[in-house]
Amino acid sequence: MSGMPFALVNHCTSICRTPLLLLCCLLFTPFDSHAATWAEDALIRESGYIVNCSFTEFAVNHSAVQTTDDAYGAINVDRIFQSGPDWVNPGESAMAAIGLMAAARQLKLDGFSISTYDQALNRFFQTWLLARKQSVNTNALDSNYGGIYSRVYYDSSGLWRSNDAPTTAVTGQMLAAMWKYYEYNVSISNTITASNWLQQSWDIARTAGDFIRRMTNATYKLVRGNASGSDLWISDSAMSVAGLRCLDQWAITAGKAKAFDYGALADAIVIGLQGLKDNSTRKNFFKYRSSGGAMPPLTATASTSFAFSPTKPRSSIPSSRSADPSPTGGPPAPAEST
Repeated sequence: MSGMPFALVNHCTSICRTPLLLLCCLLFTPFDSHAATWAEDALIRESGYIVNCSFTEFAVNHSAVQTTDDAYGAINVDRIFQSGPDWVNPGESAMAAIGLMAAARQLKLDGFSISTYDQALNRFFQTWLLARKQSVNTNALDSNYGGIYSRVYYDSSGLWRSNDAPTTAVTGQMLAAMWKYYEYNVSISNTITASNWLQQSWDIARTAGDFIRRMTNATYKLVRGNASGSDLWISDSAMSVAGLRCLDQWAITAGKAKAFDYGALADAIVIGLQGLKDNSTRKNFFKYRSSGGAMPPLTATASTSFAFSPTKPRSSIPSSRSADPSPTGGPPAPAEST
């Protein structure tokens, strides 16, 4: 048993696995002091991994980092090696940030210093996202305006090169992370920072919500990935629900006027998701609507997305709401898969 955390840590080769392990550690209930030490050690190791993926002076391999770099504050999928971030997927970065915030809150309660984690989060949200808008489509003339890019490319010095198109799934993930940054700061008594964050980043959140609304198919109550996409995938809709739930609570908390009813749109999309439940012999799977309007059977190559995406927003929705995405229970909740 004592070797388990080391095996788990070594298995995590990218930040896409790390937040899940962090949440598992947080859910672990210690039965004795040894077990508590295991959980704390795992949180520290996984949090350290995320920090070492951040293009900041807090990463171990930070010699190439300059605060003036375009990429400063970005969270890479892999650990920073000798140069700039080579694999920045804002959706995975957002999930990593949520995991790091959850771990930092618990470690602070356990008496550990979270200064490094807090500063890495600050650079991600306050500098990379808010000040420099590196992941945000700010072109008001573009059909994907307001969306969060699915990938941002940098050269070896951290200079911006290009972006991949935004998607609604990634946009929903970032909205959830932005709201969680508010909750995180409240939880560690940074109330002024929390309040300022809601006000200062509202324009990014508002336009992100508008992007999701524009991508929503009113007939099927599902969300396409972006203006170039036609298929209505489960992941885009599920993550959009998470983002809209957070945006709804954001507007209420910050006293902001809603451009539309965020909560009502989230509820409508949940109905669309429920309609895609696969009622065949394959339990807890979902179909998707293709550009032709049909609902073809789910393919084995995409089983993870179709089976589990409807449950992913559960760790991302506002703390003041039930984890269930709908009053009637919503799609079933199978165990997460890796």
